[in-house]
Amino acid sequence: MKPRDFLLVAATAVSFVGSATATEYPRVVDGWLVYPNNFNSCSMGTKVQHQDETFDVIFSIGDSYHSFQIDVANSKSSANVEAARKPAFLTLETAGKKSTWKGVIAEMKEGAVSTIFAFDAEILSLLSVGAVFELRSDYFNHEAGARALGTQLAALRECIANFQNSKAVASHREYDASWHRLKGWVGEYPNGFTLGADATIKIRAVLRYDTPRSISCLLKKGATYHQWNRKRVVSDDLEFVSMSKIEDYEVKADFTAQLERKLDRRSMRIQFRKGDRWSYLAYLAEGNLLMRFGDVVYVGDQDLVENSSLVSPPLRTTDSKYDEWLKLRCANGAMGWLLAEDVRDAPEFSQPNVLKYGVAADQRTK
Repeated sequence: MKPRDFLLVAATAVSFVGSATATEYPRVVDGWLVYPNNFNSCSMGTKVQHQDETFDVIFSIGDSYHSFQIDVANSKSSANVEAARKPAFLTLETAGKKSTWKGVIAEMKEGAVSTIFAFDAEILSLLSVGAVFELRSDYFNHEAGARALGTQLAALRECIANFQNSKAVASHREYDASWHRLKGWVGEYPNGFTLGADATIKIRAVLRYDTPRSISCLLKKGATYHQWNRKRVVSDDLEFVSMSKIEDYEVKADFTAQLERKLDRRSMRIQFRKGDRWSYLAYLAEGNLLMRFGDVVYVGDQDLVENSSLVSPPLRTTDSKYDEWLKLRCANGAMGWLLAEDVRDAPEFSQPNVLKYGVAADQRTK
């Protein structure tokens, strides 16, 4: 979970054609930016000024959850960040009826903290008629009359409907020969997650995107699912797999590259000629990539990309080029495959409990 920069989100447009006219996303509706997260949820967000700081306020709805989220990013003092880590409560009142939710604190990079409130559909109806909301925390207290959000919420529901209608075409992913399967999740600091609360989710029986999520999987609070958490990797038979869309490149001019042959890790100097083609299989870490030239697989670096031009057809903005999968044994004994994007915005899932580089662990619970 990362704080969203709405200006950056707005830079990429997604178009859906479900009727006579296309709907472009992200789109601004009465001061709120409405945008899709993936094929299961959409969000709308705005910025709220409190004293001398600005917060991102986000509503998300999806197949299996709704959430209200406040991102406290780049706070001006460490004291503010410490306060933002403490419990916060959101209360909505309309027609004398009050509903209160306790927030889940999610730690993020660069000193950012997010408070997430999970709720049922009731909050949507409260907001659509105009409710008074109060946010209480050690960080700040804020009470205001929430204007009716009927127009914005209608746009949010339309976003979901557009995704549902286009799902069969836009989200189709068949892991054929145009994909590369890699053991592990990539990056200098690979992704992962820690459970902020018990959660029951739906996972797949096999590693196939078009397979229904039919298995109920219980995950316990404090559990950290990360390839650096060796204890849980062993106890739960975890298997981390990356699926990367292969891209073909053509060399622009003669040059020589220092590569490492993957088979035996032997360092080799390879002479490339103008017009030679090679395949980008997967990103690894620290600028290194996995590539194939001829029938041989090598580890190379960004010099290859800088000296070449992409010749593969460009992907649509709705297409994925990298998927992360996790095979796991759940707390209720079930086994199956979890696609990371299915839970990326779920409120119970927070940043992984990484103790130091190369080491992660479950989080102690009270």
